[in-house]
Parts: sequence; C-alpha cells; structure tokens
Amino acid sequence: MKKNCLIGLLVFVAVMIGTHIAEAKSGKRVIFSVVPVHAPEKIWQLYYPVVEYLNKNTPINWEFRLYTSHEALEEGICKGDVHIILTGPFLAYRVYKGCGAKPILLALNDEGKVSMKILLITMDPEIKALKDLKGKKVGLFKPITAAYIVTKAMLEKEGLNEQNTQFIVFQGLDRLIEAMMAGTVSAIGLRDNVLVLLKGHNYREIKVSEPIPGFVFMASTNAPETVKTIFIRSMLKLKPLSNKGHELLMQGWDETIKYGFINPTGDYLQLLERNNMMYGRHIK
Repeated sequence: MKKNCLIGLLVFVAVMIGTHIAEAKSGKRVIFSVVPVHAPEKIWQLYYPVVEYLNKNTPINWEFRLYTSHEALEEGICKGDVHIILTGPFLAYRVYKGCGAKPILLALNDEGKVSMKILLITMDPEIKALKDLKGKKVGLFKPITAAYIVTKAMLEKEGLNEQNTQFIVFQGLDRLIEAMMAGTVSAIGLRDNVLVLLKGHNYREIKVSEPIPGFVFMASTNAPETVKTIFIRSMLKLKPLSNKGHELLMQGWDETIKYGFINPTGDYLQLLERNNMMYGRHIK
C-alpha cells in the first residue's frame, strides 16, 4: 500500500513538473540578442548555438533576434522589445544610464579574466610606430564600440586626429580586417579577442591599451526575475576552461562568450562609469 502511494506520488510530481515545463515552453518567448559586430549570417552562426543551448536546457522559449546596428539594439532593450543582450562596456553603460538595464553576467576571456584590451595593428612595412600613421588611412570599427572609442583615444594621445590622419569607419568587423589585409588602410584598431581571426597572418602590434571591462549580458527592466535567474544558472554551469565537454560544446561559439561566465562583481557598475569617464568624449 505504502509502495503504491509512493509510486503514485512520484508520478504526480513528474506530471506536475512536466506540466510546468510545458506551460513555460508554451508561454511568451524571451528575446535574446547581441551587438552586431559581424555580418548577419555570421552572427547567426556564432551566437544562435547559445539560444539552442538555452532552449534545450531551460524551461523557457528563447528567440534570437538580430539588430542591424548598436543604436537599434539600444532602442530595442530600452523599449523592452528584447530582454537580454550581449554587449561591450560602452553600450552597456548607455543602456544602464539611459533605461535602467542591469548587468547580470560577465563573459570571461581565454585567461579567465573579465577584461579586454584594444590594439592598433598593421601589416604595412612602413609603419613602425604610431607617429608613422600621420597622413595615412586608419580603419576604425563603428562608433559606440570599444574598438572605435579607445583607438581614437590612443591616436589622439599621440597627436593624431582628423586634421592629420584619415579615419575610415567600417560597419563590419570582417570588412575592417579585410581592408588592412588589402592595404586599403595602414592600420586598424580592434579588441584583443579578435586576433584569432588573424592567425597565420603577419601583422604587428603598434599600440596596446590598458585593460578595460569586457563583454557583459544586460537585462532589460521588463525581463522577469525568473527568466534572469534561469539564464544566469544555465550559463554559469558552463566551465569550458576546466571542462573538456563544455569546451567542445562551445567551440563554435563566438570568442566573446566561449570561455565561460561569472556574476558581476560588486564594483562592476563603478568600473563601467570610470571607463566611460576616461573615454567618454570619444563616444559619438
């Protein structure tokens, strides 16, 4: 009798859990997006596996939405059209100050740190130092990005500006790199975790910035607490720097998110503010 009651209870619990998951799965979709640093098809290739992982391992319907610009993504999270985004430090600060979005998870780099550096690199044999870029063409990534803002700051510190240097802005990371390789520009500014795309090519580093805050997941004000909690727990389970299975699972993910995650430190918002104060005047 007791055995039958126990079995009945277990069946009831299983049915209730299944019903809860089914109801959650059939509910309103949670929208996830990322900053558009690549062409749309490449963004889909590198980031959609994250959504597949979340749909497989959480009781939530996740939808991946592409935005064509940083400004459109900013508008999307501030309007509540997207619930969680992955972004760099400057846009993170903008949506925090502008519409109350909050950091919920920090992405680690391949050294297990939450910082990144911006580099000025060249493949032009005539360029030996920053001063050699005077009168030359320099490729910059789109405004609002750390690569644009910090590169402009490093150049300005050496006396290089619009009056003596030609800046060419590229809307796609791939096009920026292609321009340097083709010799269209003499140097480009990009973040350190992008260098994997240049593996095997003979580039040289001209200047490296101090560490700045890395990539972060930001949640909109209308993202439910349960959604944020489930997202954080599911992502924190991934330990690719110490778990070979997780490393294999994430090997096709973008460099910004393939090394794991940690909760934001207590002073993270202060770090964002300090970073913005240091480079803010270069933000367009």
